[in-house]
Amino acid sequence: MALAFVSPPLALAPLLVLALPLMFRLKALAAVTALAMLFGTSAQAVTQSAILGYADEALIALFVGAAVVSRVGSKRRLVMLPGMLPLGIFVALGLVSGLVGGVSFPLGAASAFIALKGWLFALGLAQIAWDRAGIRQATWFAGIVLAVAIAGTLANLALGPRWADLWNGAANYHTRWGLPALGGLFGPQLVAGNVMACAFLLVLVHALTFGWSARHAFLLVGSGASVALSGRRTAAVGLALGSVWAGLRTRRASTLLQVVLVAPLVVILGWSTITEAVENAFSDYVERGATAARTIMHTDMWSVASSHFPLGAGFGRFGSFLAGQDYSPEYIARGYLNIWGLSKVRGNDTFLTDTQWPMIIGEPGYIGAVFAIIALGCLVVAAWRAAGSGDPVARWLGLSFVVMTILAAIASYALPVFFGGSPIQVPYYGAIGILVGYLASRPIGDATPEPTMAIRPSRAR
Repeated sequence: MALAFVSPPLALAPLLVLALPLMFRLKALAAVTALAMLFGTSAQAVTQSAILGYADEALIALFVGAAVVSRVGSKRRLVMLPGMLPLGIFVALGLVSGLVGGVSFPLGAASAFIALKGWLFALGLAQIAWDRAGIRQATWFAGIVLAVAIAGTLANLALGPRWADLWNGAANYHTRWGLPALGGLFGPQLVAGNVMACAFLLVLVHALTFGWSARHAFLLVGSGASVALSGRRTAAVGLALGSVWAGLRTRRASTLLQVVLVAPLVVILGWSTITEAVENAFSDYVERGATAARTIMHTDMWSVASSHFPLGAGFGRFGSFLAGQDYSPEYIARGYLNIWGLSKVRGNDTFLTDTQWPMIIGEPGYIGAVFAIIALGCLVVAAWRAAGSGDPVARWLGLSFVVMTILAAIASYALPVFFGGSPIQVPYYGAIGILVGYLASRPIGDATPEPTMAIRPSRAR
């Protein structure tokens, strides 16, 4: 997937040629880029086509370049995301650390690009002059994509083990808590659960902001069921906490009442499932924690950062995608070749990129990690302020980003959500990118509330 930036395949040329006409239709190019980020890896697994594995990186580069050129060409100032300065320091420290540590510049630069995919997607979206009509269209498009993803979950449920056979080893079929664990169109259940949890929160906050409809109910039930059937604790806990916070923030008494009334019923009916989940979590993270691959990565990130202080190991050396592809000397020195989950020699190396924080702390070092957290904090602060504004569109996008950050923080223990190439970055960074672009395009002093905002776009008048 990301090796395209170390040795670009000629197969990318037809893809770029096909996408070039979209450079003049930025919203359409943004939609295609979002689809590639969401389903590119899945399409590659099913079709075994290498070009589909490179599609998201190529389209992100094309989209951001086209958005910047369009903005500059129309003699408008570029719109910067909050936190760009600390983000730049984080990137610089990661690159310098790599050069000092002997990482080739192409490898370090490619790894930095992969780390910034979500940020770049948001930056491209921020250059678009979003108005309420454009956001209606984007919401309508997102609703269709979510409905298709829900249909994918249903297809996975209907086909059972045969669904996993379509993925050529990229997904498996098993049961969890007595239920089938489903990945739907996303393949891995962990990815599916957290992406659908983000979608649930976006729809929920939209309904709380603009009023409920049958479409809201359908999408909430479908995405919520998809989260439950993914069988992933991080997604379920993040969804629950994000939903409660959304209810508290919007002061919707009905939402809080539903939580108070439904929660005890869920606990009573699902007590056996809850106790099994707690026992499994205790076994995974406490009893077997010292030898679990994910725990080893979290333990070693501190020693990696300390051994290279005040810098880090450098991009492409610890916890990132390319650190596993070009097997890092840091891994060899720590004996990862002999640990299941961290080495293909032992049959599985998927845990090398199964979490977020080893990359954030190990590669740019402690100082770089601080600036990464500051950059993320700047996004949250900007979204928090928007969530308290008088503009319902800004309130929806701002609060959605805040509650998705709660989910992402929980998921970051098991998924690269803030920096990397996870599909969860499409709804997460998509929300903040559109919010920043919308606020930058809004006339000064315009905070006129809009009474309703339907999921389907209104007809042009």
